[in-house]
Amino acid sequence: MRKIILGIIIISILVLSGCSSKTCPEIECPELDCSACPPKIEYQEKIVEKEMEVIKYQCYDGTFKSSSSKCASPEEVKLSRLEEGKHATINIDRVQVQLANLYPTRVTVENTGRIAINPKFDVVVKKGTTTVCSASPLFDEFRRIEPGEKQTGEFQIMGCIFNSDGQYTITIDLLDSDYNKLDTDTETFNVDYWGMFS
Repeated sequence: MRKIILGIIIISILVLSGCSSKTCPEIECPELDCSACPPKIEYQEKIVEKEMEVIKYQCYDGTFKSSSSKCASPEEVKLSRLEEGKHATINIDRVQVQLANLYPTRVTVENTGRIAINPKFDVVVKKGTTTVCSASPLFDEFRRIEPGEKQTGEFQIMGCIFNSDGQYTITIDLLDSDYNKLDTDTETFNVDYWGMFS
């Protein structure tokens, strides 16, 4: 009988010692059924980033749009940078003098307005405050200039003769086909012809 009681005590001690280290929120061990503790499940949040393809179109004016249809056309871009109405600039590139005569003068005309122009010119040459000659060329190398375009060409006025050496100025007015003044440019040049005869 003592052996049976001792065996029961030893088995109880083994069962108790096996459960004594286990705890769970609902059931406190020791209990005979340690499997009553539910499994503990942990969840870890995982963020998955998905790459998105973003397509942008670079337009003629350098801007970026989501669609090519939203871009302005090259013509619209060009016109947007120009002034309303008729506007143009003139630059004197070269003044030629030969044998005391004014030879063809080269100029560059740029149409900075939104309307095409047919350039015309008025020329005045002076020595100091004295007018040496004044005229408009009968012929020139210029044709119709579209908005945003530029042309370089030459023209000559007749009968512009220098009677003495010295410094002169040429002033050229740029006109439209209705003879409205659009711009002007002045260049200084020297005549050194008559000195060889003195």
